[in-house]
Amino acid sequence: MNAELHLSKKGFIPGERIPVGILIENQSGKSVKHAHLSIVQLASCFATYPSPATRDCAFETSGVGLPIPKIPSGNTYKYAPEFYVPALVPDFEILGRLKVDHFLKLEIGFNRHQKSKHAICLIKIPILIGTSTAPERPPPPSDNDAWWTKVASDSAAGKSTEGGAEEASTYLQIF
Repeated sequence: MNAELHLSKKGFIPGERIPVGILIENQSGKSVKHAHLSIVQLASCFATYPSPATRDCAFETSGVGLPIPKIPSGNTYKYAPEFYVPALVPDFEILGRLKVDHFLKLEIGFNRHQKSKHAICLIKIPILIGTSTAPERPPPPSDNDAWWTKVASDSAAGKSTEGGAEEASTYLQIF
């Protein structure tokens, strides 16, 4: 049994479609009748008083199943399920106290109505769930790049950059 889960990005917002591709190569002697894709939200709580303790709580979304009845032995099936992020608490962390993470989970098995403990293949990929998408923009320039840009523009304008540490720091605050 070979299974692949392809994900083109890792960050999502609720309501967004997850662009995922699934490939299942069934090289076993049985038909695969179960493939289920879902999101698992894991909340971890940490306590220090009265004694150190950790408690984890997992919540699994309903997800989507295999779109065909079965994958016969010796066959390969590739598909892209239509799966949207449900309304979930976004990823966050209160350092040393509380942490919420999410991961995409694909379970594959021979029995149609099986539980996780009977899966023959289990793939988990960490994902990020936020409240808004990050705009596509180039990375910010380093402090050195900003200072050299100021020096180059001042030189072109005929200004002196001597004693420029004060000028450069003022420029960096504005930049």
